[in-house]
Amino acid sequence: MCNSSDGRFRFQKRGHSIVRCGACNLHYYPWEPAEDDIDRLYGETYFMDGGDGYPDYVADEAAHRKQARRYLRRLRRVGVQTGSLLDVGCAAGFFLDEARRAGWDVIGCDVSAYACRHAERLGLDVLRATFAAAPLPARFFDVVTMFNTFEHLPRPREVVARVESLLRPGGVFVFETWDRDALVARLLRQRWPQYSPPSVLHYFARRDLERLLEPSHWEWVAYGSAAKWLSVRHGLSLLDHQLQDTLLAGPCGRIARSVPASLSVPYRLGDLVFGICQLRK
Repeated sequence: MCNSSDGRFRFQKRGHSIVRCGACNLHYYPWEPAEDDIDRLYGETYFMDGGDGYPDYVADEAAHRKQARRYLRRLRRVGVQTGSLLDVGCAAGFFLDEARRAGWDVIGCDVSAYACRHAERLGLDVLRATFAAAPLPARFFDVVTMFNTFEHLPRPREVVARVESLLRPGGVFVFETWDRDALVARLLRQRWPQYSPPSVLHYFARRDLERLLEPSHWEWVAYGSAAKWLSVRHGLSLLDHQLQDTLLAGPCGRIARSVPASLSVPYRLGDLVFGICQLRK
């Protein structure tokens, strides 16, 4: 984030070293995936086999759509109604489809061929590409969204610069990510589920985001902890993965596989944050 090479070891998570920048304090996994790595990380298994991913992303459609409508309500509350919208990391396209139904002109971008196929079945315009390489029109979008995507992308300062280049003056960047300074994250330390290399590369705190979204370019419209609809099966699958080296891992996995896909609950542990920033005109 600050171009420093002063990475200081914090701990290991499943054989991967998490480090802290000695200059700006960002916590990160020091690796940039190549194209083959991206295909391996975000293939069908990421969306179907649990672990750091999902036990069945598509089967949890109802929870994803319920959360999508929550995002849209939050946008309306700050006066952002309709227009052109880009969703980065759009996965199977459930948010895009809900936004389209609400009157938005939408386009998505995702690296996963598996996820893009599902989005295309909904009749959505989706680019299979990294955000850095996606052929997108400059100064075109009213809104760019990244829901639990920002932390997966390499070179966060370049990510923000690309968002800025795609938005019209006065356009809005909407993001949801995880806060490493939250109480639950500090209590769990390396067992915090969001420390999940190699797919997650950056572990932000608010001060990191404020450095990236500089006040000379951006006005902060909203920021705070967020609730998220989570399928019970997905939650239990994540817990099983975190407890894989304990006696509790087996029972959690068996329970996760038996829970109906339609059962979801709001996740409210305080470590998930939602922000809206407006590009200054």
